[in-house]
Amino acid sequence: MKIASFFAGLIVSSAVLWAPVNAMTSDNTNEFDGGSGLKVKIAADYTTIDDDIFEGILPESTNLTLRGEGLYRLTQDQTIGSLSGNGYVNLRNFTLTVGGNNLSTTYSGVISGTGRIVKRGTGNFTLIGRNTFTGGITVLEGSVNGSPTR
Repeated sequence: MKIASFFAGLIVSSAVLWAPVNAMTSDNTNEFDGGSGLKVKIAADYTTIDDDIFEGILPESTNLTLRGEGLYRLTQDQTIGSLSGNGYVNLRNFTLTVGGNNLSTTYSGVISGTGRIVKRGTGNFTLIGRNTFTGGITVLEGSVNGSPTR
């Protein structure tokens, strides 16, 4: 049986965190430590996921950091300001657009799925993980360095 709880716009159920579209705004500040390693912080436009799973929609300005076993699993096409860290992204069959905040970031985690990455903004996006996604990368602005797939 799954027991869900509601915490300031975030729903936690069986170590999976879902964020309803209307609950995630740039004005929202949420910190949650659910024990057993679940640590998620959403403050203004910065989101960090440590050692757990996040499934949902983030504001387009979000600077997303994934650490450890942190997993961001897309549920639809998603645009975020930046991606950094060493966790996991599962694109499924969706498109993840990154770089709108014009920052240069490095992502050393794994990106998987059949979806694709779109890079926009003036910053540099460096990929150095063992990525397996098959949809490719489209660079609209800025640059992508490293090894997008291995």
